[in-house]
Amino acid sequence: MKNYIILFFFFVSIFSNTRLFSQGYSEAAIPFLPFPVSPSINSTGGAASSIPTDDPYGFLFNPAQLGYFGSVNNFAIALPSTMELASITRIEISSMAVSLGYNFKNKYGIPLSVGLGYSRPQMSFGKIFVTDPESPDGYFFTPRDYYHTFSIGFGYDNYLQFNGGLSIKSITSEFSSDITADASAFDLGLLINAPLIRMLNKDISFSFAENTSARPFADFSIGYTLQNLADKIYYIDPGQADPLPRLAKLGYGISGGIDLMVESSIFNLFRISFTSEAEDLLVTRDSVGSSYQSGIGDIIIGRNIFGAKGDDNVFNKSGVKIDLLDVFSYRSGKYSGRGLHEGTNGIEIRAKGFLKFLAITTQAGYMKYIADHFDLKYYNTTYPIGFTTDNYPGLVFVINNFNIY
Repeated sequence: MKNYIILFFFFVSIFSNTRLFSQGYSEAAIPFLPFPVSPSINSTGGAASSIPTDDPYGFLFNPAQLGYFGSVNNFAIALPSTMELASITRIEISSMAVSLGYNFKNKYGIPLSVGLGYSRPQMSFGKIFVTDPESPDGYFFTPRDYYHTFSIGFGYDNYLQFNGGLSIKSITSEFSSDITADASAFDLGLLINAPLIRMLNKDISFSFAENTSARPFADFSIGYTLQNLADKIYYIDPGQADPLPRLAKLGYGISGGIDLMVESSIFNLFRISFTSEAEDLLVTRDSVGSSYQSGIGDIIIGRNIFGAKGDDNVFNKSGVKIDLLDVFSYRSGKYSGRGLHEGTNGIEIRAKGFLKFLAITTQAGYMKYIADHFDLKYYNTTYPIGFTTDNYPGLVFVINNFNIY
């Protein structure tokens, strides 16, 4: 029989540390599932269910984000990144994501967009030494949890922007080389965005120089997500199965700013965005076992969403983002609830603004082509994990404004 005592105490030490898995829930199995893995979104407290984002990880927070993604981008890939949670035991989270999108309005005049997404987050718990009669000298094994997510989203843009999406997850937890658990789950999401100024008068703009004008915008959005809808998961005995961390998320977002139109190029001169969302674990336990709540669970809209406060049952995640000239962004946020209150922040540097500036100043056709269709984004987020606050970098490559003929 393998020496599982070492593994047992190892996992007890990990999962009893609620600060280390501050986004997880001890009432459910695989507490890694709700952990936010986007360097961009983590900088705003991990809030991305209720405000549109073109981040390639967006569908992990709300699959409806792919409807919006398809309206603005054709392709985006978040290159693989790793976040170290505990240097002593080498606990790490690694992830990547890719999203595809197409807007039928650009070519066919149909106000419909579609997006597809794939991601594979993983948490590895460091090497563990294991012995058994067949391997008396022992060997090293790395326990890990990981999941594959395949998502699809649709967007309909007719004054209001309606987005809906579905994600399917294949989940694996490897406790040892011959003790594993597998499960399937799915997410459902809805995201509605109201472009307020465009709905009132989409032609509002102000000219202040030759071939230069400014156009204001203001948006309000609401989002609702149900995540990890599935049966229970078990390692050996089905009678000892535990529920997956089923979540309900509900919130809103507001954003506003000014677009600057210089000749045939459009710069986002300035944008400020704020989002606040509540996240509740829908798993309840009693002396008999466990069950799931329905709807929005214990979320109190006034306190947990508009008041931006967490409590003993519900997380609040909220954040502010400031964008300047398609070049630089600053983000700040927090997550609070279930005995935790942590702050986050980060920056983004984009190539898009520099490319547009070069296209205008050089008047080179190839430079305008590059500026119109490609972008590169670098993120660096400060995110508290466990007893430390560490930097979490990321790199995203984007392709947009291509139509299928």
